Amino acid sequence: MEDVALTKINEAYQSFNGINVLDITKEGSELWDQTERTYNLKIDKVESQITGILKSKLSLAQSANEMFRVFQIFNALFTRPRIRGAIQEYQIQLLMKVEKDIEILRDKLLNNQNQDQSQSTMLNRVRSFPDVSNKIIWTKQIERRLGIYMKRVEDVLGTNWKDLHQGKKLKQIGDSFQQALQARQDHYLNTWQSEIQKINASFEKAKSIFSIEKKIDRYHFYLDFNMQLLNLPKELNQLKIMEKRMPLSIHLKSQDVNNLPPIAMSLQESLRTFEYTESRVIPKFAKLVAESRLEAQKAMLKGLQIQWKSDTNVEKYARELRKQVSEFEEAVNDVIEKIALIDEYLEELQTCELEQEVLAERIEKIQKIIDVFEIESYSNLQIWVDELD
Repeated sequence: MEDVALTKINEAYQSFNGINVLDITKEGSELWDQTERTYNLKIDKVESQITGILKSKLSLAQSANEMFRVFQIFNALFTRPRIRGAIQEYQIQLLMKVEKDIEILRDKLLNNQNQDQSQSTMLNRVRSFPDVSNKIIWTKQIERRLGIYMKRVEDVLGTNWKDLHQGKKLKQIGDSFQQALQARQDHYLNTWQSEIQKINASFEKAKSIFSIEKKIDRYHFYLDFNMQLLNLPKELNQLKIMEKRMPLSIHLKSQDVNNLPPIAMSLQESLRTFEYTESRVIPKFAKLVAESRLEAQKAMLKGLQIQWKSDTNVEKYARELRKQVSEFEEAVNDVIEKIALIDEYLEELQTCELEQEVLAERIEKIQKIIDVFEIESYSNLQIWVDELD
């Protein structure tokens, strides 16, 4: 269709070939007028064909998105009155859709106060982005969506959309929303900068690695360091990528803790592993893992005595803790697996045939597991075996 239309337009233009545009005599003017009428007639025919095709495509569109794609293809022709008049009904429909979409997007930002927090939390978990960067990324996602909607206005109205009544109205709405997005980003940054400036890095580094707090009827370890400060190096890196400039004082504060985030991450992982492994220990086999459990507990308690400012000691302790907690975890996993097998064999003993060979086979399997426990030096083995018998 496009090739045919171009061919016919070129043919119409060929009508002017051979005409002397400087001939202002009566005959020359009459020839020009006649040629112009011929040209307009041919162009009018082409416009009629294009208008028919355009209306057909729009009427067959199954969704607003399909209609937008049609407008995107034809929008260079919307300066022609005939074509513009033929699609006015569809323009109104799609512009209302754009205005509605912008309104929904604005409500998402302005009315759902916790929405940005949940989006940031999700991004933080999935991508490990720090807090304020997450929030700015979220607002920029909305900003990009707004840009798509404004581009749709141009697709629907044509390149001169800013000069048209409907275009001016939507541009005003879009500009107002853009200002709100920028204000939200500035608010996030200013609030975060203020919070960072208030943090005393020397005070934080003078703390012990772990502290203990009581929750309900149990005591729990927690990493005793300001998480905003720990995230500061990564936060600054993300903000730099987004071309956000920060004060020198914040950069200096970041340099002061630059080596701590990977160590803190290792310590936090060890802490989570220790607490999870602790929760899996039950009286049924607690005696077997008592020694590795005690060593892990001692290692955890050591963290109450070491300060963050002792960089070398903190790094060394993180490695030691990871080793002790990993050994505790492996011991518990191994014991749980083997105890499950022993329980299975004991159940078979209760239901199998009372023949010496069958009974001996089950007992031998249990004994092999106990022998492995002995080889691997599990604690209190004899006491546990006596209880098993």
